[in-house]
Amino acid sequence: MKKTKIINPTKNWIFWGEAQKEALKKATNSLSVGASIIFENNESRVWSIHLAPGHKLPFHKHTSRYFWSALSSGSSRSWYNDGSVYETQYESGRHNLF
Repeated sequence: MKKTKIINPTKNWIFWGEAQKEALKKATNSLSVGASIIFENNESRVWSIHLAPGHKLPFHKHTSRYFWSALSSGSSRSWYNDGSVYETQYESGRHNLF
């Protein structure tokens, strides 16, 4: 089961530091979602991402629908370009479609 909690609501930038705001501005056109592309065709692109505990991905942009799978249980904190921040708990084997 995926459990998500709102840490910061939409359009509320108080939770964001200047470094985070600047990183978001710089990444507006970044399409680099993961470490490497392991498969790509006209309809899909598969990225490999191995994220160690406490590490993070840089801001990036999705140009199409996507999904990802959790290979182990854990939590994430996601920062979105509308100012919102969500914390989510994941179980191993779960996948998420967006």
